[in-house]
Amino acid sequence: MKRAASLLIACMALTGCVDAVTKAPIVSTSAKISPLINLDPKEGKQFNLTVALVKRVTVPEILTLSGQIEPDTNLTTPVVSLMPGRIEKAPAQLGEIVRKGQVMAEIRSDEVAQVESDLLRDVLSLDADIAETKVDDRLARSVYDRKTQLLAEGIAAQADVDAAKRDVDHSMARLESLKTKRQALITSASERLRLFGVHPEEVERLLQSKHIDNTFDLRSPRSGVISERDADIGQLIDNVHSLFIVSDLSRVWVMADVYEKDIEKVQVGNPATVSVDSFPHTTFNGKVDYMATNVSADTRTLKVRVIVNNEKLLLRPKMFGRLTVQTGQLTIMAIPLESVQKTGETYVAYVQTGANAYTERKIDIGKTFGKFVEVLSGVSQGETVVAHGSLELQGEMLQRLE
Repeated sequence: MKRAASLLIACMALTGCVDAVTKAPIVSTSAKISPLINLDPKEGKQFNLTVALVKRVTVPEILTLSGQIEPDTNLTTPVVSLMPGRIEKAPAQLGEIVRKGQVMAEIRSDEVAQVESDLLRDVLSLDADIAETKVDDRLARSVYDRKTQLLAEGIAAQADVDAAKRDVDHSMARLESLKTKRQALITSASERLRLFGVHPEEVERLLQSKHIDNTFDLRSPRSGVISERDADIGQLIDNVHSLFIVSDLSRVWVMADVYEKDIEKVQVGNPATVSVDSFPHTTFNGKVDYMATNVSADTRTLKVRVIVNNEKLLLRPKMFGRLTVQTGQLTIMAIPLESVQKTGETYVAYVQTGANAYTERKIDIGKTFGKFVEVLSGVSQGETVVAHGSLELQGEMLQRLE
């Protein structure tokens, strides 16, 4: 009987234990608890922590495009020989900076020789006539002076004096006519050669040396950079094809393609910046000044053009550039970019929860705007996050969790 009572008491005790276990609260092992860290004030000072508020900021809405640097055609001039010939020298090289009037090539041309030959022949003939007329003029003046003296002595008649005076006037008129004709020939030949691209100094050289030169210098019509070159020694040329292209690169174009879905975002006048791999720490400012009217049937894109100042000539034609066009403004929830750290595939920020107390918070981020990053979830407006020192804080937290 006593044994039965003992078994009954043991059974009741066991039942109570099972019931207690059954009624105890169950803690889920999958619950996520944000890691918390408390720093000693000295540690916070050592990490040089700074904090920032989670806040809404207005940032520029941007569209990033790939572009290519091109010369401004309004500042670009082809260098063409205005008469056919053959290249004797071509010292100007691709990419060279040239000044207006600088010699770019020496051209041999029979037409130049013919113009110079005709001019020299006519000028020499006129010079001979002028010399002869000067002799006649001196003789006429001598006769006139003698007749005037004889008239004063009563020996000659007034009619003889008048006849001598007419001879003087005639010789003077002929001399002036020959000089005018000579100058007209020189001016006409100089203008003709100038239209062919020959420098006016060539006529002066011809008249002084009396030596016909069938070559002339092809000079740059403007200052700039040689962006194209098609000139080789011995090459036969015409008056159609350009031998050089000289571009003033103090202002350049950046040409880019905008996809159809983004066309409505871009307008003429939008500010833009350009960056190139050659100068990664330099940006170039400009604005959209042209949008094409037709979409390319092949690429389904629209050509846009941005004008960029390039006073230091850092941008060169055919360079690839990243074009950032500001298309408007956005208001976003943002935190400093340095507040964001990455743990595996997760982005985190450290929220200040008290004096020297911080908790790690998983966040979802959007686009980056300069020093700010858009936060889509994980923190709320008005909360305080660690900015500078967040990386050090992450390292300290990981070390304590080990």
